[in-house]
Amino acid sequence: MESDMAVEMLHDLETRNFHVKQLIMDNDSTTFAKAKASFDPNIKKISDFNHTKKNLISKLYDIKKQKKYPLLGPKTIQHLSKCFAYAVKSNSDTTTLQKNLECIPSHVFGNHNSCQSQWCRYLQDPENYRPVNLPYGKYLSGMDLFNDLQHIFTDLAKSASQLTNMGSTQSNENFNRIVACKNPKNFFYSGSESTAFRVAAAVAHKNIGHSTVGKASQIINSKM
Repeated sequence: MESDMAVEMLHDLETRNFHVKQLIMDNDSTTFAKAKASFDPNIKKISDFNHTKKNLISKLYDIKKQKKYPLLGPKTIQHLSKCFAYAVKSNSDTTTLQKNLECIPSHVFGNHNSCQSQWCRYLQDPENYRPVNLPYGKYLSGMDLFNDLQHIFTDLAKSASQLTNMGSTQSNENFNRIVACKNPKNFFYSGSESTAFRVAAAVAHKNIGHSTVGKASQIINSKM
């Protein structure tokens, strides 16, 4: 249903003389495939930064659960996700980003031969550097853990071309939360006009802000 709605909105925008050339989205391959098939075969997909980062964190926690690595705890996962975020945000060149992503596992294991000086603090000050963001302030260890991390970040590096110019669906997610607050799914409001008014209130809240209620009250009172 979600993919059908997305294609319908793309066609609706085109009837209003807005032709969409790029979609900022998560890893929903069904929606993108339908958009290419029934809207524009040349439409491009831009990965959403937040979804990609969440997918990475989810994979790291899955490995922790499956392999029970004691060093792969919340602190390590948070640091690895920060390394990923910094690499993506600071590199617009595909080749450079690919190299930076590939060297993250080696970086947290104490091998800085492939690191670059602009982001690796060890290269900036080798004598005083300590990996304070890792457990016990020490580098990670264990060949199995290294291989698993290398596999994850190598896969990310292969998608470097999609990660260099990432977009954000944060605005959409914010609007969805506003609608969910005013029109919660656990109540059946769609049987009356209540749903339309509640969604309209969410749109006004998104476009105008918290002053929406006060302005609506003023208009209502002026007509009474």
